[in-house]
Amino acid sequence: MAAAALGKIFLLALALVSVIIAERRSYNGYSVLRAKVDNLKHFKVLSTLRDESNFDFWSGPLYGKYADIMASPEEYPELTKLLNSHGIPFSFMINNLETVINQTDALAKTQAEMNWNEYFSTEANYAWLEGLAQNNSNVQVLNIGNSTENRVIKVVKISSGPSNATRPALWIDGTTHAREWISTTTATYVINQLVNNASAHRQILDNLDIYILPIVNPDGYEYSRTTERLWRKTRSILANTTCRGVDPNRNFGYKWSGEGNTINKCSLTHQGAAPFTEPEAQAVRDFILGSNVNWQGFIALHSYSQLWMTPWGYTEDLPRNYQEMMRVANKSVAALAAVHGTRFEAGSSANILYQAKGISIDWAKGVPNITYAYVIELRDTGRYGFVLPPNEILPTAQETWAGIRILAEEIAGVEQD
Repeated sequence: MAAAALGKIFLLALALVSVIIAERRSYNGYSVLRAKVDNLKHFKVLSTLRDESNFDFWSGPLYGKYADIMASPEEYPELTKLLNSHGIPFSFMINNLETVINQTDALAKTQAEMNWNEYFSTEANYAWLEGLAQNNSNVQVLNIGNSTENRVIKVVKISSGPSNATRPALWIDGTTHAREWISTTTATYVINQLVNNASAHRQILDNLDIYILPIVNPDGYEYSRTTERLWRKTRSILANTTCRGVDPNRNFGYKWSGEGNTINKCSLTHQGAAPFTEPEAQAVRDFILGSNVNWQGFIALHSYSQLWMTPWGYTEDLPRNYQEMMRVANKSVAALAAVHGTRFEAGSSANILYQAKGISIDWAKGVPNITYAYVIELRDTGRYGFVLPPNEILPTAQETWAGIRILAEEIAGVEQD
């Protein structure tokens, strides 16, 4: 009887797994094209296409550089016809996206034994964080809010000293955009270094509180994991449309709405009906503003492009302490490059990437006036884009931590070589 019951349970579980797999969107035959943006005409054509169509622009358009655009087999003829009609050169970045996605599958990675050779679910990441807090007196897991689908948003606080209003603090977050899985694993690697290799970072921990939010957008991340790998937005329900979700990195209430954003509810960069409509953005805002914390650093981890960026995103003008931010950014980029030879470019977001409004680093600089505010666009520069294979996880995390450590030491007042 017991064996029969177990057999039924196994068959039911197998059936459920089969349903989940069957519902996952296939990207078989999808391609990613890299279009060259050689002149102003190319830039305007591609900017209009990005803002007024439903094509998925993975990156750009970046004036004088490129735009990376995903196309389904049905969309491919339309896209290539348009590019050819405007004399815009292009090449294949990825021929068949499904083949690359199959190398990065995180569907079954639910165990809590963390490593940096594969991608893990929200549940597994949370279980690992809770385990760290149970076994380390200097680690706290703080629940700072809930997502649209009622998933908890968890921040890890790492501190070896008593917190107060004068002790400096650094904020780090990842996975604002659901498909940027490498930002999750990089955030957890930083946590692991600070907790399980604490003796090597004692001077930082004795003089700095560090708050890390590995998954800003857990609904989107889980949807990306189980259903639609290239999902970017939240999973909020929008009025008068079947499209769902808002770009949480266009939803912060500082210089919200305008170039780089859209009111098109189906667009990947939909800004929302108003600032802070998304509970995920609200949670970050409320925690940072509601804490009696001396915030000195803010890092938002994203992918991809290998950029270390300051505010502003809303304008090409520069913030008042731009030179100081760039001094530290250049040191961080040099430390990063020393690990595996990976080259990053440093500069302001609007000048080395593109203009966008309502982004988190602009809010961090413009509202709580955090001294050092950065977006780090992680590996790579286009070979894999958002679907970075597992063998890139550890080197990405290692080099990024080397750069972040420089910033942490600067804020903590640690003497550097």
